[in-house]
Amino acid sequence: MVLLVALLVVGVRSAKRATADTLAPSTSHPLWSLLLRPNQRTIVVPSDTGLVMWQSATGQGIDLAGYLSGSYRAQSTGDIPTGQVTPADLAGRRYTSIVDLGIVKQLTQIADTQKSRLVLSYARDVHVDDLKEANVILIGAAVANPWVELFEPKMNFVFADAHIRQYSVVNRTPAGAEPAKWTANYDDPQHRVYGVVGFLPNLGGTGSVLILEGTSMAGTQCAWDFVADDSSFLPFVNRVRRPDGSIPHFQLVLESTNLTGSAVKRSIAAWRVMD
Repeated sequence: MVLLVALLVVGVRSAKRATADTLAPSTSHPLWSLLLRPNQRTIVVPSDTGLVMWQSATGQGIDLAGYLSGSYRAQSTGDIPTGQVTPADLAGRRYTSIVDLGIVKQLTQIADTQKSRLVLSYARDVHVDDLKEANVILIGAAVANPWVELFEPKMNFVFADAHIRQYSVVNRTPAGAEPAKWTANYDDPQHRVYGVVGFLPNLGGTGSVLILEGTSMAGTQCAWDFVADDSSFLPFVNRVRRPDGSIPHFQLVLESTNLTGSAVKRSIAAWRVMD
């Protein structure tokens, strides 16, 4: 009887130990442990594709102030036959890209493993205070996600020259043999695309912001694939890691090839440590 009780006790302890091992968090990830914290909400903001379509249809750009005012959504664009969709109609719809949806899905899975609270917010519903208090993940360049504009003054790699068939990443302070800009041309036979990853402090200094930008959807996918793939991200982190093991804020440009809408053969074109 004593032996039976002892075996039962050992079995219960083993079961508890196995359960604890199963529920124990995995080794702390250098990025997700900062962005996806159990005690702080993280807001993920996908691109506003309706805004992109409005700009393409009208040939006009919109800065953050104009985006927040919403006046562009009521702007007249001349005589349009009855029944046809107007640029204002497109701008008012809550569209985003399939690439952004895929990123959100994967982020949700990562947040679950981190026991973090991920909040999905459309770009038009975000408030400045959100960028002061929460961790934030912004998907898309400023042309598609105007909130990126608030962080561009501290960024070395910014997007410019947005045209129908080309888009550039400007290198504000080239180092060594770096070019002054990288341009993705839709007529390029090599189908080159570029992605930018920015990891910066939030506006209040209380958390961090991850920015994922691209010269196209494939470029944005390239940026996400880099941070989501530990085989590419961790070697970079080890290069910039501080002596105490923490990682600084950083920004980098990625070059890739667009193959049927997906980025392949990803490589780092340039990078900066920002603090």
